[in-house]
Amino acid sequence: DFTAGLAAMGFPVPVVTAPAPPMVVAPAPAFKPMQPVTVSAPVVQAPRPAGPITAPLLPGSGKVLLVNNLNQERVTCDCLFKLFGTCGDVMRVKILFHKRNMALIEFRDSSHAAQAKTHLNNCALFNSNINIMVSKMNEVPMPPADSQESYEGLTQDYSSSPLHRFKLGASSRNANNITFPNQSLHINNIPDGATQEQLVAVFAMFGQLELFKFFSNTNKMGVARFATINDAVSVLVALHGESLDAYGFV
Repeated sequence: DFTAGLAAMGFPVPVVTAPAPPMVVAPAPAFKPMQPVTVSAPVVQAPRPAGPITAPLLPGSGKVLLVNNLNQERVTCDCLFKLFGTCGDVMRVKILFHKRNMALIEFRDSSHAAQAKTHLNNCALFNSNINIMVSKMNEVPMPPADSQESYEGLTQDYSSSPLHRFKLGASSRNANNITFPNQSLHINNIPDGATQEQLVAVFAMFGQLELFKFFSNTNKMGVARFATINDAVSVLVALHGESLDAYGFV
């Protein structure tokens, strides 16, 4: 039981599953080949109503959001897919060709988009607080294959991604775990034999870690807490669904 695991480690017990990590930037001992690590949205820190927040449906088709105030030097379609994917299944992402601090995010349906708008508006991403509004568009079109936009990878289709969290809809366990961004992350699918020092070294590449602990009853999951929400979000968009082999731990 996740809540019991947190309580056993001395963490405050919020209403949601989530994660938290420590601070070290040194290379760690080698990992064996591993399955992708799962990084989930953070644990709630402020008081909130019992149970998940149900966002109101958006007007019109409502399944496309317009996101602005992005850090255009660092933002990619993949990181937007991972961040917004904590609240709903993202089908397509388009970074605007002439306004690269803006992007369109298309969800599976309007309820997913509404959850993302409710929970992620004003979220810190790469030291920039993003703004979210409903787009008038009903879908995100793919660019011509021979276009500069396509060449630069500014539009990506994720409709067949294995990283979708809400394939079972409202009955999905993840649907009850949607929460507002905070400093803690829930880390799942940790490879066998991985040590705390190795994981700390990986997390510290992307954010300032304050604490990492394995669950008391398993080393397949853990909680990581970072110095800021921006650090936690940076780690989530960098490592969710990734094999740690990609960072030199082979």
